[in-house]
Amino acid sequence: MKRRPASLAVRLTVSIGAVITVVLLTFGWIVERSINNHFIQQDVDELNAVVQALKHTLATLPTDIARAELNQRLANAVSGHHNAQYRISSDSGALIYATPGSNLDRFAQIAQPVEKITIDTVGIWQDHGETFRGAVLRTGTDSFPARSTLTIAVATGINFHLHYLDGFRDYLRIITVAACLIAILATWLAVHQGHAPIWRISREIG
Repeated sequence: MKRRPASLAVRLTVSIGAVITVVLLTFGWIVERSINNHFIQQDVDELNAVVQALKHTLATLPTDIARAELNQRLANAVSGHHNAQYRISSDSGALIYATPGSNLDRFAQIAQPVEKITIDTVGIWQDHGETFRGAVLRTGTDSFPARSTLTIAVATGINFHLHYLDGFRDYLRIITVAACLIAILATWLAVHQGHAPIWRISREIG
């Protein structure tokens, strides 16, 4: 009889604490997923802007353009997207242009071409310690090379996003643990104080 109030308080504290912990963890997961989706959408918008700029440049190229001028135009096609890399090749696989310092050859070969860059069609891979998000598309052109299908591999580095998510995840763990401990302690005090009068009445009656 003497142990029932304490046992009940412990059970209530554990049950309520478990519910609070699950709620906080679920909320944290939802927030983290929302931030990650926001970053992915940013990358998708960036990649689509690069592709549109490249398509516009390719559509306006003269059929007899010199190689040096071609490289210059494609190099200047994308302005304001310094984190983007792209590779353009012919339908036979011959390289037409690639961003200096980029290495999209393997990705362009193994990635499945998509019709449109969306959250569901972009891929992620690592190269020399850096993580990229990108996609491969095919587009037709009447310019250079004449009336052919070109393959465009485009990517953007996402290390900054990943570092931010890692830091947010660590911060979220600390906040979650602290909030859980505070909530469990507050629950235990409330349950303990609520049962104290009942326990004293039981002793007096006994």
